[in-house]
Amino acid sequence: MTNDFPGDSPSSSGEGFPTPEDIPQPGATPTPGGYPHQGEYPPPGGYRGEGLQPPPGSYPPADDAPVQYGVASSHRHFPSLRRSDAETPFRIRQLLKLSWRRFAGNAGAWLGFVVLAIIVTGLVAFPLSLVFYAPLESPTANPILAVSLAAAGTALFVLLGILVQSAMVSAALAESAGQRPSLREFMRVPNVAQVVLTAILVAAMTFLGTLLCIVPGLLAAFFSMFAVHFVIDRGQSAVEAIRSSWRTVGANVGPLLILVLVLYVVTVAGALTIIGMLVVVPFSMIAVAQAYRTVAR
Repeated sequence: MTNDFPGDSPSSSGEGFPTPEDIPQPGATPTPGGYPHQGEYPPPGGYRGEGLQPPPGSYPPADDAPVQYGVASSHRHFPSLRRSDAETPFRIRQLLKLSWRRFAGNAGAWLGFVVLAIIVTGLVAFPLSLVFYAPLESPTANPILAVSLAAAGTALFVLLGILVQSAMVSAALAESAGQRPSLREFMRVPNVAQVVLTAILVAAMTFLGTLLCIVPGLLAAFFSMFAVHFVIDRGQSAVEAIRSSWRTVGANVGPLLILVLVLYVVTVAGALTIIGMLVVVPFSMIAVAQAYRTVAR
């Protein structure tokens, strides 16, 4: 009889079914050697079965597992974006473009303040000139009194100029920080006493340096260009702010010198018309404040 089931071989009796002797008896064990020897089994974790987990890192994470981006590579592949590494030296063209955008976005407040400052200064200047400077032209006036009144008038003019300039510096710092100060906020100048003292010290250094040989006065004014900014922005004292300004400018002489020269040319060109001056003055203030934000530490 032929075998009807593939894979089964006929028994020795020639029939297609095993004999009773070929059937294992109950309780019988296989002969030794029927299974792999000890140590030939696959190691744990070598295959996946029910309840078994792959070794760490052998398989990709599950689809629903949270993925953390940048944890392992943030300190390897990406440079630090600290101000000292990424922002200095700044690019003049980009700084001027940014300053112009900030001015154009808040031109109403800036132009309003400049016009208001001109009107107030004019209204104050004319009466003061009659009171404080008229005795100088009188031949019968007491010379000491005349000189004292003229000095007092000059001091008031200087104080008024300092307040106007510090108001624009404060607003320019706000612009450089991404804010849009209103016309009322121009009048809020923090740390006014130290601002006035700082401006007086810088003016004195500039004046004395100019008397020596002009160049020292220009250098004093250049290296002190951020002194008022440090007072308003960080609340420093006058002396500390002047030191901070000299240290900051000294570390960035090249780009700041180019910026000052560019702003000087722009100011001279804008001075040809009244409207040009109304635009150039706040634009220059914002540009200097933007440079301060970039290089100050």
